[in-house]
Amino acid sequence: MSMSNVGDIVAGLLGGGGVVALTKAITGRRKRKIDEAKEIAGMAHQEAKDVRTELDEIRESIRQFRRALDAHSRWDRDVIRRLELQGVTDIPAPPEIWI
Repeated sequence: MSMSNVGDIVAGLLGGGGVVALTKAITGRRKRKIDEAKEIAGMAHQEAKDVRTELDEIRESIRQFRRALDAHSRWDRDVIRRLELQGVTDIPAPPEIWI
């Protein structure tokens, strides 16, 4: 049985209105799937924007932390130098900071 015969049988069983209804059902289903895909894509796009924003905020926090760490390290070295100039020799090393 060829596809055209199947189409003729379906058209004969459903009548003219049935074919139209079947066509609308198929295209309606496709439209719903397209709409769902667009909605999912929109949500994914928004999520990606949110992640980018959060990543930018994290990067800025890291930059601020590194600037503060650098300033503190310079201060540590300056304090150690001043203590050594005053003759203090048993200066404990500052604690390691792991980043």
